[in-house]
Amino acid sequence: MNDFGIDINCKSDRWSITFDLEKIDKFKAAHGADRFIELGCRYVEERCDELGLVDDLWLWLDAVCANARAN
Repeated sequence: MNDFGIDINCKSDRWSITFDLEKIDKFKAAHGADRFIELGCRYVEERCDELGLVDDLWLWLDAVCANARAN
């Protein structure tokens, strides 16, 4: 898990994205939601590219944005 609360992991041969809501809230309080979206989307895109995961990329990017807007 990184400092802004997003992790991409594999359990039982299935890839998933995990959000640590406490870390996200702390990051957004310190840096703002727009910065979270910028770094979160970059992280997800880079990890998916490294891992060859393209099918769910759009969904995971939407999830990053939704977590940025949630309070």
